[in-house]
Amino acid sequence: MKKIVKLVIIVLVTFALFVLLSLMIPFERSNVFWLSFAFGLAALASQIYVFYTAYKSDHPVKSRFYGYPIMRVGLVYMYIQIPLSFIFMALGFAQFDVDEIFWIPLTIYLILLGFFIVGLLSTEMVRDKIEAQDDALKAKTSAIRALSGKMANVTAMCADPTAKRAVNELAEKIRYSDPMSSEATEGLDRSLFASVNELRDAVAAGNYDAAVRLCGSIEATLAERNRLCKMTKSY
Repeated sequence: MKKIVKLVIIVLVTFALFVLLSLMIPFERSNVFWLSFAFGLAALASQIYVFYTAYKSDHPVKSRFYGYPIMRVGLVYMYIQIPLSFIFMALGFAQFDVDEIFWIPLTIYLILLGFFIVGLLSTEMVRDKIEAQDDALKAKTSAIRALSGKMANVTAMCADPTAKRAVNELAEKIRYSDPMSSEATEGLDRSLFASVNELRDAVAAGNYDAAVRLCGSIEATLAERNRLCKMTKSY
């Protein structure tokens, strides 16, 4: 957050300096001057959209990391456009009608603006794609994460040493099993959830022999799921 504040301050200071210097230095108020002034202001104003776009993400923590390339595109555009604006403003001091070359700064400014827009849209698309992949990954790994959470509760409930050892071993196997679910594993995922619920009920009731048997059954189902995951990835 501190870095964002610093960037905002930098842009505001740049804005103030650009406006003050442009109006205080006795540049010739030609068409080229006003064109350069307008594009300089546009480059500065565009940072509002850049800041908003960079940090509008629904991923509050990662958005700062994903937003840096977008911020970089905006800042590069601003710090190229501002010096160019001053260079063409200063041409008014030359001994010729600077408006005769009006098309030169206009062409350069439009090309630079085009690169800025393309770069901004490209980095936005990459950020959105990465975040979509993150969401998909979370959805695919949610089943095993939820199962691990359930097993942690069962482990805490178990008081019998033999059953607790079996439950702990099962919890470790679930924790380090393949985290990626798919359509092929949906049935096994549901079966695992149902079996872990049975295991929780058996432990809660003090039926530790049944709990140990259930651990063995769940391990077999888990092994089948891992095998299926491996086969799915090989295709």
